[in-house]
Amino acid sequence: MAILSDKQQEILFELVRCFIRSGNAVGSATLAESMSGENKASTLRYNLGRLEESGYLRKAHASSGRLPTDKAYREYVQTLIDRTFLSSNEERSVRQALEIVQVELRILISRASEVMTSHSDLMSVVVSPEPNLAEIGIVRLVPLSTTSLLVVIVTGTDTTHTRIVNLPIEITGLDLATLERSLNARLVGKRIYDIDDNTLSDAFNLADAHQLVILNIRRPVEEFLREMRFAEGGRLQVKGRERVVAGAEGNPEQIRGVLELLDDESRLLTLLKTIEGGPGVRALIGSDFTRPGLERVALVFSDFQTIGDSRGKIGVIGPRRMDYERVIPLVKLISEILEEKIGGKRLLIE
Repeated sequence: MAILSDKQQEILFELVRCFIRSGNAVGSATLAESMSGENKASTLRYNLGRLEESGYLRKAHASSGRLPTDKAYREYVQTLIDRTFLSSNEERSVRQALEIVQVELRILISRASEVMTSHSDLMSVVVSPEPNLAEIGIVRLVPLSTTSLLVVIVTGTDTTHTRIVNLPIEITGLDLATLERSLNARLVGKRIYDIDDNTLSDAFNLADAHQLVILNIRRPVEEFLREMRFAEGGRLQVKGRERVVAGAEGNPEQIRGVLELLDDESRLLTLLKTIEGGPGVRALIGSDFTRPGLERVALVFSDFQTIGDSRGKIGVIGPRRMDYERVIPLVKLISEILEEKIGGKRLLIE
């Protein structure tokens, strides 16, 4: 792989910026006017030729200016990831919009998606953390009446899962307290995904509570935990669908793949969930997608991690010709805020 000189990188990045602004092929005269310093036409033409030979640029027509390739976008984005920041005013605005002390997880995810769309002017996507990878922090059996109770399971992410259970018999606070102690002794610290039927059976069989109470509570609690254990997780929030067509590179046909994905959000969720996790902001650009129809699309995203192994994703989908200098720090900031809030606050999953 050819290593770009400082001059070639400077020229390439300015050409990418010019194309993002105008959407038109960029000629050497336009580039010279845009760049500061000593940039002779002959020097620009020489370096543009070398960049084209290396696969960073292409010509739309023999006599036209140059267009950036996916390789050029990747080089540009990789350089921006640790070097671009929002203004202090915009960062303050984003933080204020997400300044929610205690709220349901689905509302926080929805709000984050809305903020991402409004500040990027692109379609945003958020995949919530998968609860089945979280560790159980505590189990509570809260009596609502003599024949009903609220099962509360708090995971290691400080996320609360609840289920109301109605019973055909009356229950006492003593029986619930005894059963609660047994459940906590055997379940706390275990990942939801790792709790099998044998573990649940032990928790109920060893409880020193009235057997009729155990028999009637056991089944709904087991079903609740089993649903959490085998849940696919990863709730998807999509905002700004109308921005997809508005942001197309002059032709909605060029992002047909995204429009088809939006017709079936389960496919979009599958696409996002199959992207391997990793640190920091990342991007999929054009040919990075294995799915046909996304050749002119870019996805800029970041994982956000909660306590334990549970992870989510947040990002934007739009044309390759998006404003990366603005989008990258925005995605980074919102993912950091989500980590702070989901990792440090008590959130509710219905």
